Amino acid sequence: DFILHQDSAPSHVSKFTLSFLNERKVNYISPNVWTPTSPGNAPMDNFAWGYMEEQLKHRKSKTIGFQRHFNEIWKNITQELINKALSAWPKRCYQRTSNRAFNLNYIFLL
Repeated sequence: DFILHQDSAPSHVSKFTLSFLNERKVNYISPNVWTPTSPGNAPMDNFAWGYMEEQLKHRKSKTIGFQRHFNEIWKNITQELINKALSAWPKRCYQRTSNRAFNLNYIFLL
């Protein structure tokens, strides 16, 4: 089981996208509880993309090689690392709301 979390990008909140999710019975966090401007707030932004960028900068590859390296790194992300990232999420949300912070540093769990 999983719950999908997206940001409020227009393509994520379009009627088409939400209908697509509903028709396929995808569990997701409703757009009315997403933060309106949430760059870096979602776990994917906060952890996954930063982690991938950090791992990929050590590899010198382009196009096909890049895709192969990306897939290799992605497949090797452990559940333990994902759990650490998710456990940091409530604290990050609290920091954003209590400090009205819009630019928090990424949390790297390496």
